[in-house]
Amino acid sequence: MVLTGTFSQYRALVPSIENGYFSRLLTLIVNDRQPFSSRYVELAESSPAVIATAAQQLYRLYEQLWSGKPCEFSLTGEQRNRLGQHLQNAYPALIRMLGEDFHSVVLRMAVQIERIAMILTALRLSEGQSPLAVSHWPLACSDTDYKTAELIGNKLILHMAQAYQLIKGTEKVDVPTVKPLDQKQILLSLLPEEYETKTLLDEAQSQGVPIRTANRWNDKWVAEGIVIKIRQGHYMKQAAVA
Repeated sequence: MVLTGTFSQYRALVPSIENGYFSRLLTLIVNDRQPFSSRYVELAESSPAVIATAAQQLYRLYEQLWSGKPCEFSLTGEQRNRLGQHLQNAYPALIRMLGEDFHSVVLRMAVQIERIAMILTALRLSEGQSPLAVSHWPLACSDTDYKTAELIGNKLILHMAQAYQLIKGTEKVDVPTVKPLDQKQILLSLLPEEYETKTLLDEAQSQGVPIRTANRWNDKWVAEGIVIKIRQGHYMKQAAVA
């Protein structure tokens, strides 16, 4: 179910950060006050057909899943470990900044990331073979789908942090632009204790970080002593040295 509305309407649905809806909803804040263009209007006229086509595809997938034997989805052991480490490394800063009340959102995001990965896997499967033709269960998530789900989760939790601050506020404020300020820390936390430049750039690409930005962050880590340069193109986190 997708709901859209103004912030005042959102606050009516979620009046308090202690409301159970807050940690269960995936919130996306959109700042767009641009006027409609003629190109958008032309596309909007055909939107019912686009929606109908997408609905038919999802319904066919639903029929396949409902009419067959029970289906099971699972992250791999490595993906589960990565998700746990990711939550431990990347999100505590948000909790320290916003308070312990935000802790439930962080815990819920672990579930949300796994659900997003499951949806991506199901949609990818529907493009190829029928779920009924799968020979073994549980169906494992691919690394590509998991990284995509994790990246989506990283973005969504930043939007939820903004909504959290707005709900706690007593006065109406303009919704600020959400910027991924913690992406640098997330990238560093996902790198192994020793890594090469290729590993850095591959991980940066999976997180949507431009190559030039990743290289600049890496140079800054070295300058600040967070990372030690062992030799050309080979680095080690300071914690590993200690």
